[in-house]
Amino acid sequence: MNLRLTLTPMILGLTLALSSPAAFAAEPEATYQELAKCSAIPDASTRLACYDALMPRIRAALAAGPAELSRSDQTSLFGLTLPDIFGSSTPQAPQEFGANDMPQPPPPPGVPQPLDSITATVTEYATTPLGKFIVFLDNGQVWRQQESDGGTIHFKSKPGENKVTISRGVLGSYVLQLNGSNKIFKVNRVK
Repeated sequence: MNLRLTLTPMILGLTLALSSPAAFAAEPEATYQELAKCSAIPDASTRLACYDALMPRIRAALAAGPAELSRSDQTSLFGLTLPDIFGSSTPQAPQEFGANDMPQPPPPPGVPQPLDSITATVTEYATTPLGKFIVFLDNGQVWRQQESDGGTIHFKSKPGENKVTISRGVLGSYVLQLNGSNKIFKVNRVK
């Protein structure tokens, strides 16, 4: 069996694990650099020893669980779906099946609530060749109208005069409202 082929999935898994918000908060850029150094070692046993030496730090980051995200971190991640690389987030025990639909207790005081919507100013907007809009927001996010949405949007002439509210919709979708209008548009986050 080729050791390099065996280690490649492990390297990928470690890299993805360190990309998760919780691990990233605990394991900064230094761990990425050390992983890169390990991958450059030509001798298989030395390379494996290098990875083994990093494992306690990686396990500690994963065991720490999800880090509490600040309001600005929640805003910058709003609309992005991060993969659950270590399996499903649905309960594993039969007695827990469906528990995620039950009312949850309120979080302790001081813990930020998850965002259900954001409001931002449009810095620029564009239209695709198929007539769908793309909005660039002052918070750095970019949202695009879904192809399945048939609505036509009417922006004010100057981009900075337009404000949007993007809210969570049903089944993990997002909807956009322009300038307080009741009309909604189905959107996906691009950036």
